[in-house]
Amino acid sequence: MKFVLFFLTLFWPLFQACADEKSPMVDAYDGEGILFSEYSKQKGLGKIDLVNAGMAVELAEIYVTHVYGKECVEKERPFYVTDKGRYWRIEGYLPPDMTGGVFLIEIDKENGRVMTLSHGK
Repeated sequence: MKFVLFFLTLFWPLFQACADEKSPMVDAYDGEGILFSEYSKQKGLGKIDLVNAGMAVELAEIYVTHVYGKECVEKERPFYVTDKGRYWRIEGYLPPDMTGGVFLIEIDKENGRVMTLSHGK
């Protein structure tokens, strides 16, 4: 009997941790009982809005450096930047006398999410 009590005492927290289903937090309340998502909408929080090409290029450099390396970013300057309405399209530059490909990245203006990231050959 002592063994069973010892066993349960020792392993009970582990069993509980494994048994609990952790549900993701869908929303949260601030101190006054307003849903955080609603508060964010009212205050205009949570939107990134990449409003200019400079911001888009800075973000593109971070993403491209992470995936293809700093050398890729340095070799393909200056970049072609195009405003496509709801997203920015940034492409690397390759001199006409060189063979190979360049990176292409499309970044959502509203949330900064990468929509496309590729590199030609």
